[in-house]
Amino acid sequence: APTGLGPPRPRYEVLTREFVEALAEYLSSRLVRGDLLLEVGAGDGHLSVELRQRLPAGVRIIATDSGSRALCPCPGASVECLAFSEAVETLGPALVLSAWMPLGEDWTAAFRASRSVKEYILIGDPGICGLPWETWGHGGGDEDDQDSAPPFMQDGWTRVDLFEVTRHQIGCTDERWSEERHSRSIAFRRTCADEEVLPERLASKRARCGDHAVPTATAAASAAVAKEENGGRVSVIPAAWPASDTMYFEKYDSAFVHEEMLRDRIRCNAYAEAIAAATPQLAGGVAIDVGAGSGILSCLCARAGARKVYAIEASAPSAELCREVVRTNGFEGIVEVICARVEDVQLPKGTVADVIISEWMGFFLFFESMLDSVLVARDRWLRPGTGRLLPSHARLLLCPFSDDLWRRQRSEALHSVCGLDFSSLGPRLIDEEASEPAIQGVSPNQLLAEPRCLVGFDLHTVTQAEATQHWAKVTWTAAAATPRSGALVHGFAGWFDVIFEPPPWSPMDFLAAQPLSARFVSAASPMSAVELPQAVVPMAATAIAAAVEQPRRRVVLGTGPHQPRTCWHQTLFYLPAAAAGVGPAAPLVLRPGERLEAEVELTRPTQSPRNLQVQISSRCCNGL
Repeated sequence: APTGLGPPRPRYEVLTREFVEALAEYLSSRLVRGDLLLEVGAGDGHLSVELRQRLPAGVRIIATDSGSRALCPCPGASVECLAFSEAVETLGPALVLSAWMPLGEDWTAAFRASRSVKEYILIGDPGICGLPWETWGHGGGDEDDQDSAPPFMQDGWTRVDLFEVTRHQIGCTDERWSEERHSRSIAFRRTCADEEVLPERLASKRARCGDHAVPTATAAASAAVAKEENGGRVSVIPAAWPASDTMYFEKYDSAFVHEEMLRDRIRCNAYAEAIAAATPQLAGGVAIDVGAGSGILSCLCARAGARKVYAIEASAPSAELCREVVRTNGFEGIVEVICARVEDVQLPKGTVADVIISEWMGFFLFFESMLDSVLVARDRWLRPGTGRLLPSHARLLLCPFSDDLWRRQRSEALHSVCGLDFSSLGPRLIDEEASEPAIQGVSPNQLLAEPRCLVGFDLHTVTQAEATQHWAKVTWTAAAATPRSGALVHGFAGWFDVIFEPPPWSPMDFLAAQPLSARFVSAASPMSAVELPQAVVPMAATAIAAAVEQPRRRVVLGTGPHQPRTCWHQTLFYLPAAAAGVGPAAPLVLRPGERLEAEVELTRPTQSPRNLQVQISSRCCNGL
């Protein structure tokens, strides 16, 4: 629904409430109290007015415009008359927002040259905003320098497509029957520690990439090791593996590990359903399977119509198994198995992936996960704008639980063994149990409250830095059914969900959707029939039929106590003996009306990023 501020005005972008709220949500995640958000080329300032109402307190926003279009500020707006370069230089913003930069001009070099700017966001149709190469990194640059990295990469910046914002955009150039002409939002983030890095000092970090491949500075540094053309063939750039990687990949040498994962029908069926729902993106396209293992996901992508699938697997025995599975199922002409880490792989020049798929999750989501490798593949090869990651989102949940029945049974068993009392062993068992997380199931009736989300992110936009460390403070209130005497909190249970979101609605989807009038009027009403212009009917008929045949489905793979058991089970963090109600110290008891607070810190050590350190501090407090 359009926002209702001021009279109608001609606009390049329709400021729908959904678009403004999605943009504000992203900006809120990137800005902190005291930061300045600068909108350049703000026109009448309508967008800044809407964002100001939604951004956190303490975040400043200033709208500026050169005044060349002589637009009057809309009600409630204050637009300073400043050219973009003067505004950036004098105001020192942390983040710059530019909507519909004039065609033929590039303002982004000034954004990157500013010491204060950490990120800038471009809104508009790349085909008619700014300059293709200088502004967006599309097209290949100068004729004599076709293989150079885009200017933003040379300056030490990385590009992030904001899919969750783009999906709500409607621009003046959008063509309902064309995927190429569509307004979008794209962020560019500073990645270099030195803010005055010159392009020539970044020469070693340039990557040889195709028109659509926009790798990060890290990916560019890896790709630059091999300067010769690879002639359309896959090449592997050997690198020393960390010890944690060696131990991790060796675990997948075992055939029993693959059997356990294949026997997990919840896992397999969720991925199969998500791949089927992604058929429009896969058909005739390119897919990359990160950590291919037995090859099940690669084969499912091939079956869904992918023209080419790169199955990347670092474990040599697993890669050989993958080749056999591919051969057995008749996909050898489509699936190419690469025995290497993703970080060491160089795909043929110009390769872009329509879909990147991976079963990257570990216990408690992050332990021994492949998330970093997925993000490397995303930054190197995912097609900007339309490329999809499967899964697309992830969230980690935590909930207090009680293990009273098991504790009582254990205590009774130790109380009398051959007529002797061994109950003194109980506290030692509990402390040993609490020394490290337990990977096992917990029953829903053991949960003492509703789960709380510790971490949630979109794989299309999350950075490696953001995925390295997390801190959360969560609160639970005792359920109404809690006994008056209270419930003993024996620990915290953790699990995760991953979501496979369908791709953003395209103009073609809107054209194919059932008209609103058909939902609210009777079939007999003359309004129930919506007629398309005759010129549009023949162009849209085929696409409408295809859209109807491919229903949009949202698939969720849940690993919690209320779902069927998966190979991830749940991760249980038991409290030490005293807190669990054994020993001289007061136990952790949750009584009716009380709140349980927990501070949780998750850290992935830099030297061994596949490991996970979890620290939980908890206390009960009066609900008042």
